[in-house]
Amino acid sequence: EEELRAAAAAVGRRVLISVAGSSEPMDQRLMDYVSVEPQELPTMRLVASPMASMVKYRLDAGAVTQGNIVDFVNSYEAGRLKPHMKSEEPPASQVGPVVQVVGSTFESIVMDPGRDVLVGFYAPWCGHCKKLEPVYREVAKRVEHVQTLTIAKIDATQNDVEGVDIEGFPTIKFWRADKKDDPLDYDGEREVDAFLAWLEEKSTHPFRKTEL
Repeated sequence: EEELRAAAAAVGRRVLISVAGSSEPMDQRLMDYVSVEPQELPTMRLVASPMASMVKYRLDAGAVTQGNIVDFVNSYEAGRLKPHMKSEEPPASQVGPVVQVVGSTFESIVMDPGRDVLVGFYAPWCGHCKKLEPVYREVAKRVEHVQTLTIAKIDATQNDVEGVDIEGFPTIKFWRADKKDDPLDYDGEREVDAFLAWLEEKSTHPFRKTEL
């Protein structure tokens, strides 16, 4: 902490420097939020625009020292840093009707211009996500034969997607085939028929709910 105090004095009011633990449940939630793995500790993240579309930068210089922290802040202000985008390893195979997406496969799966793609952003510890899971799986099963529609999910605590800011779980977004730059937020009931009716209405490629 002495290094952090010295760095805070050196950078002044340019950034706010704070310290967090790793043992309490809220500490672990914060680690998920800023994409820190336990094996990285001690480490540092610089978070830009935390109240908007949050962008995270990772200290890659090694030890958390005053000099490294000051260099880190200077590099950020000079525009030399690239955002830290976390990703799990892609699954070896897809199991079940819901396609598992990770950070590194998001572009190829979700942004495919030939497909409408519904994505559920979840957290493993989220009770509402667990309640939604069988409903979401049934939706995917019902539309499995629709070749232009993909039902997908992504663990938002382990994977980052550039330009997508998730504020709560579950968050469900729909990337239409012809409007990939303008995803829709699913705002219907969390029931199978409600999902199907909404998808029928919003999809670029038509299908009939009554034919499923």
